[in-house]
Amino acid sequence: MRLVDKWQRVLLHSHSMRAQFLGLIALWVPEILFALIGYDAVAPQVWFALGQVLILYGMIGRMVKQPKVSG
Repeated sequence: MRLVDKWQRVLLHSHSMRAQFLGLIALWVPEILFALIGYDAVAPQVWFALGQVLILYGMIGRMVKQPKVSG
């Protein structure tokens, strides 16, 4: 397996990777909040909707012309 050139730059500058990172945060935050306070502070439907928005952002972000970030 070979990584793309300048993979660190791709991680930081591509829309699809940003969506992936935000998606992980959207999965972890409700679990962390529940562990800390013992109940769901925000309705699960909100996190589900946020996840859907992030998936759409990632899909659209793959089609958006971006400055060349890899070699």
